[in-house]
Amino acid sequence: MNKKKVKKVKKFVFPGLGLVISAWLSIIFAFWAVIGFFATEIFVKKYMKTGRVKSLKLSLKDWEIQLHHWLWPMLLMIGAYILGVINIVPLSIMGFASGIIFQDLYRDKKWHKVVYRKQPR
Repeated sequence: MNKKKVKKVKKFVFPGLGLVISAWLSIIFAFWAVIGFFATEIFVKKYMKTGRVKSLKLSLKDWEIQLHHWLWPMLLMIGAYILGVINIVPLSIMGFASGIIFQDLYRDKKWHKVVYRKQPR
């Protein structure tokens, strides 16, 4: 094989391969994000809206901290990044966790109310 053909292969095949792999990984992530979104949607409608499962709230004196379901996957992802293990977490788990985050941010109008003062009784 002459040098010109090798150069063409390097010029087109390697970037093309990188693009295909990147697209494939994006599809896997997006697929699991959609699964996470709809799984959370079903869970919220079936268990939280009916009162079977209540939101997690921590009480500290006059304050309450509500652990929305967007908060714990984000904290896990940040923790994995800080610990340096983010690279070994499967893409499907990252996508699923992102779907959980997307669902709460998209559906819950009070997603931003994490820390608030307790209501007087």
